Amino acid sequence: WPHACCKTVSSAAAALGDRICRATMRSVADALLHVVRQVSTVHATALSDPGRIAPLLREQITASVRWEECVQTVVRSAEVAIEVGPGRVLGGLLRRIDRSFSCKQAGDVASVRKCVEEFGA
Repeated sequence: WPHACCKTVSSAAAALGDRICRATMRSVADALLHVVRQVSTVHATALSDPGRIAPLLREQITASVRWEECVQTVVRSAEVAIEVGPGRVLGGLLRRIDRSFSCKQAGDVASVRKCVEEFGA
């Protein structure tokens, strides 16, 4: 059973990855990398090449999440993290690893705009 599941997930990853690669991710990624630092959950490293985002999105579907290492990378390389999206799960997990690190929550358009204004992004 697990083997069949892995094959299904792998084929879904390939299909999703192909769609991501065909999408206009490159321009979005170029813009984002100039504003915010992104850390890959696959390799726990900061991204600097926008061309790596789509392949990593494909890879992260089946790869192990290196969450603690990602948080350590963020803490070493940033002053604050911004959790974009509903809820506060990632910020809570981040605080479990490093209670001194600040994580802002941006769950709606207004709070994203506030973060952009506050951090000059």
